[in-house]
Amino acid sequence: MVYGPDGKLRRQFVLGDGINGVQTTNEGMIWVSYCDEGVFGNFGWEKPLGAAGLLCFDCAGHIVWEFQPPDGVDAIADCYAFNVCGDTVWTCYYTDFPLVRIDSRNQVRAWKNNVGGASALAVHASTFSSGAGMEISVRDVCCNTFRTKR
Repeated sequence: MVYGPDGKLRRQFVLGDGINGVQTTNEGMIWVSYCDEGVFGNFGWEKPLGAAGLLCFDCAGHIVWEFQPPDGVDAIADCYAFNVCGDTVWTCYYTDFPLVRIDSRNQVRAWKNNVGGASALAVHASTFSSGAGMEISVRDVCCNTFRTKR
């Protein structure tokens, strides 16, 4: 459901089930990540709406982009962590927990990551921090760097 600043319902649409998180861009695009129930489950769908693990919807609720893993990484089985920053989306997901960037042209790039189970993610320049586990404390946060050039 989408509500206006006056609190009135503007529109409603289905994003699926098994949703891990929802974030929006400044332009109104809606990014939705899915847990394993949303990826593999069947709540009456022929194919689960969240089967790709990460989707982008327009403000009217139409799917405009579905995650396809780049070469060298697995598909999303459970999207543990994702973050929308401007027009870039970052994610880290089960099974191998790669760090993945989706840019404004929906180009996908992945880096290997040695931290499993990331449930929170923050990225700045070539440094990323990820928190492991369901309940994150300061001792559970890891900082890593990645190369932006191949």
